[in-house]
Amino acid sequence: MVNTHMHWDHSSNNHLFPNARVVVQQRELDFARNPVTWHRMLFDVVPGLRPAWQRAEERLSPVDGDTELAPGVTLVALPGHTPGSQGVLVEAAGGRYLIAGDCVYLYDNWHGDDDAEHIPPGYYTDLVAHEQSLRKIESLACEVIPSHDSRVVERKIFK
Repeated sequence: MVNTHMHWDHSSNNHLFPNARVVVQQRELDFARNPVTWHRMLFDVVPGLRPAWQRAEERLSPVDGDTELAPGVTLVALPGHTPGSQGVLVEAAGGRYLIAGDCVYLYDNWHGDDDAEHIPPGYYTDLVAHEQSLRKIESLACEVIPSHDSRVVERKIFK
C-alpha cells in the first residue's frame, strides 16, 4: 500500500489493512513526526491525540526518492505539497497513469487557466519544490489522476 503523503485523509486507515506494508518517503515520515506548527492538524499532531497514522507505524516501509515497487509500478517523489509527497506511476495496457497525490488535487490544478499552466493546491510546504514537481510530472508523458477530484470516476476506466 502506498501513502502519497501522511496527511490524515491519506493515512488514517492504514491500520485497517493488517497484512499490508505501507510505503512512504522517509522525508515524509520525518516531517510527519514533527511538522511545522501550521501543518500539525493535517498530520493529526494535536495535544492529547496520537496521530492515526501511528496505529500502523510498525508496518511503514520508508523509501528515498523514485523507487520501483514492481514491474510497471514506480513511486515518483513529488515534494512540495509536503516534503515527502509522492505519486504512483503505473504503466498499464491502456497507457501510463500517474496517481498524483495532492501534488495535483483537482483536474483544474493540472490544466490551469489563462494565467497559469498549472495551479498548485492551497496547502504546501514548499512552493518552489511544488512547481519543480509539476515540471517533473510533465516529463513523465502520462495521464495525470488527481487525488481529490470526483470527476476521476466520470472520466473513464483506467486499464
